[in-house]
Amino acid sequence: MRVAVVPNTENDRCSAAVWNDDSATENSAGHADPSDIVVLHEDVELDELARMVGPGGAQVHCALALSASPRQRRQLLQRLADTQGFSQVTAIESPVAALAHTLSMPPATDDVIFEGPVLQVVAVADGCDCGVVVANTSTRTLGAISLVAGRDDLESTVSKGLRGPLNGSIATTGPWSTLRRSVGTVTTVGLSAAQRALFDDTFGPGVDHRQNVEATVRDGLVQLWKLAPWTALWPTTRVHLGHGWTRQPGPLRGGFEEHITRLRSGATVRFSSVVGQPVPVRAGSVSATGCSIPDRLGTQPRLRLVDDGRLLMYGPSGVRPFAAQLEWPIPGSGRGHVSIRSASSASIELADPEIDVTTPSAPARSERGSPN
Repeated sequence: MRVAVVPNTENDRCSAAVWNDDSATENSAGHADPSDIVVLHEDVELDELARMVGPGGAQVHCALALSASPRQRRQLLQRLADTQGFSQVTAIESPVAALAHTLSMPPATDDVIFEGPVLQVVAVADGCDCGVVVANTSTRTLGAISLVAGRDDLESTVSKGLRGPLNGSIATTGPWSTLRRSVGTVTTVGLSAAQRALFDDTFGPGVDHRQNVEATVRDGLVQLWKLAPWTALWPTTRVHLGHGWTRQPGPLRGGFEEHITRLRSGATVRFSSVVGQPVPVRAGSVSATGCSIPDRLGTQPRLRLVDDGRLLMYGPSGVRPFAAQLEWPIPGSGRGHVSIRSASSASIELADPEIDVTTPSAPARSERGSPN
């Protein structure tokens, strides 16, 4: 049994849906659908939720407001994880859950860049601002996610959605009138009149305005399987450097983040879920526990995470940096690995590599090619 939880950001209550994948309808090809929801709880206390779900244990998909601080995210997820009866907690940003519900443009054939519109934009009310996610249906990539307060923010966020992972990108500069042609569908959920006007002025007629945020996000949490072929360019897993250094999952607050680390020789870059379950890396058909951090970087390299999916590590002046291009899985979608490739001419050394016999016959475009 699974539970979709949409917390109320203003109090200690939530909306929740309970469904069972075993009773999924035939039309959903074995996947859950909003019609498979068997119980719906409105405005219940978080502490009451497990008791109301009943015995037997449940997996939880929890929506997170994009405006929530890292501390608020950790506290909410830890509270759910500590609740008896909840065996596994998966967190997903509210705009991504709404995207899963509204997704209408199917993933494209590998390696094809369409000349026509490729972007699907979804915005969800988030306090005084709105959270926006931009999905590139050509590369099957969530290329940008951000809080948007005005037109400049909105145009900048949408333009980032055109970046192609790993092997090139569509030009993201130029007048808005040109970039606008790459936008296919735009959906907003729960926005104020002024916010709706912003989207109408930016994109013109045809914006699909919806009102019920809780229902849209909650139903999207049930349909995260739609995003299994997709990846994100921000950390959706924990990032570990050696032992004792962990970056929690969640979008970058700016274009990049920088951290000073302290490492021992032989340290690796690894990934895990919010509950600590290891998430392997994959390059083509090769799966590994992570990748080695070159000793040339010393014991206190500087880590830079960039919102285009790059993970960079810098050592002493004059030393060649470590550069990896990553695509993270969408939590709750069923995809269980981080795609990785070198982002420079220097190769990446995988940790404990082995051929993954479960690799699909038609892998995502970003997973093809040499591990190096």
